[in-house]
Amino acid sequence: MRKSLLNIGILAAALLSGSASAQVTRGTVEDTSPSGTPRGWQGTHVDASLLGRTRHAVEQNADPRFRIVERNVTPRSRKTRGKAAAAPRAAALKGTEFKGFRTWPAMGASGPGWYRFSPSGSTAIWEKPSAMTTPSGGFIRNGQLYAFAHVATTTGVTDAGMYLMNEADGNPVGTLNFDVFDGADKVVQRAVYDPDSDMAYVVTYNKGGNGYILQKFDPVNYTFTDLGVTVPSDWIAFAWSPVDKTVYMLDESCTLKKYDSKGKKFVSVKSFSYDNDTYPTAMAYSPKDDAFLALIPTWDSSANEVIDAVLLGLDGSLSKVGTPGNEQWCMLECSDPYVDMRAPKAPAIVSVDVAGASLKGTITLTLPSEYESGNAITGTVYLEVTLDGTAVSGTPSGQPGASVSVPVSVSEGMHRYVFTPYVLTDNGKLYGSPAAVDRFFGNDTPDAPADVTLNSSAISWKTVTEGVNGGYVDASAIT
Repeated sequence: MRKSLLNIGILAAALLSGSASAQVTRGTVEDTSPSGTPRGWQGTHVDASLLGRTRHAVEQNADPRFRIVERNVTPRSRKTRGKAAAAPRAAALKGTEFKGFRTWPAMGASGPGWYRFSPSGSTAIWEKPSAMTTPSGGFIRNGQLYAFAHVATTTGVTDAGMYLMNEADGNPVGTLNFDVFDGADKVVQRAVYDPDSDMAYVVTYNKGGNGYILQKFDPVNYTFTDLGVTVPSDWIAFAWSPVDKTVYMLDESCTLKKYDSKGKKFVSVKSFSYDNDTYPTAMAYSPKDDAFLALIPTWDSSANEVIDAVLLGLDGSLSKVGTPGNEQWCMLECSDPYVDMRAPKAPAIVSVDVAGASLKGTITLTLPSEYESGNAITGTVYLEVTLDGTAVSGTPSGQPGASVSVPVSVSEGMHRYVFTPYVLTDNGKLYGSPAAVDRFFGNDTPDAPADVTLNSSAISWKTVTEGVNGGYVDASAIT
């Protein structure tokens, strides 16, 4: 199927109409379904049961055939599943800011949309446009929201796609329609994003619609890659962990599991005792708390449905930071960048020694002497060097705080050297914060003259000493 971004209204029209299965191109929708064939993928009874795990059905338009399944209209009875309803200890949330897509508001609050979360409640940043189908999951990349959505009936999924929107104001960038005619494996339920690999991991139905699978989603080319991993059907939330760079899952028994890429399965990490319900929700890793902030569905003292904001630590710690109310979220993001306190700090650039227009020279750096925690580094510090994104042969190294020189050999033009320190641990290399040098090497184009003065006999100007790219120019040769 050809994929391209298009006007925001096209997916909305496809999601909210009963039109035939479509191949989407920019600005057009072309009917590709065989004559008389029902639109989309017709699910089995399993699909209906999967949809039944969510809480409410929200009518999106006047056509009663289509609805966005968010919550079951029939109230569910309370289930404790034999777990102890132990009261967790209270804690303050250290994370700077959490934002996400709230799909079901508390009583009297604003409608679905992009919200700023706090333990005492949430505030709207922007509300969902009326033409937008409420998403089932998504992620933030480069200031843009990738929001996956689909339309389902009790007999199957009829449409699936993705909205691309500006996170700050909700303004549309474009939409993408996915082909669900031949299978349900493009129907995304949840998504997490790995910024290091610039790749998302998405939980979708499998092709037959009788379970869930884990796939990679390329946010540049909009393609799916099946990882051959079956996702346990009792999931309620997912999050990306920058600590060990993998996907974590929270299941109905309040057990944290992580994706084992070698074994191609989710394995149990920690089990928590909590009196939780089993509705799908959201969670995110908070670097400052060194824990996952999970919005766990539960009940208050009067047996009313609420969510508890709970910190789940990989060390088994559990603490409650608040009860925002009866809300439901399909995604959650933490604004704090992850910094591994065990990693070395960035090296310091001392000098770039390249004479004139030469394409050879050296860059001198001082290796870090401390970890991000402030503790002194013991042992050897290594540097990984890249030139314009390509690894440079050789590995400069030395004792903490030592001075090292890296040879320069480039072609004429703008180049970027990146120096990333690392130390060796029992688990391999532990990388720290990089330092970079951006510079034009060779003869640069002279910048425009400044302070030009015209009198009756001559024109004068301030000597040009720098190129348009900040590089070297031979001032004596400029006339």
